[in-house]
Amino acid sequence: MEQAKWIRNKTLVLTHFSPRYSIEEIRQGISKLQPQISAKVVALTEGFKSMHL
Repeated sequence: MEQAKWIRNKTLVLTHFSPRYSIEEIRQGISKLQPQISAKVVALTEGFKSMHL
């Protein structure tokens, strides 16, 4: 993310994931973010229904 320096939030909450992704794919995507961003991310996956179950 080029503009990561502009994100000053303490927490970034991710919601509304596409069912075409598995929870593992979501976690992998978050892990690919810059460390200063991924450390702030909270992915709300409780109740998430993936097509890959």
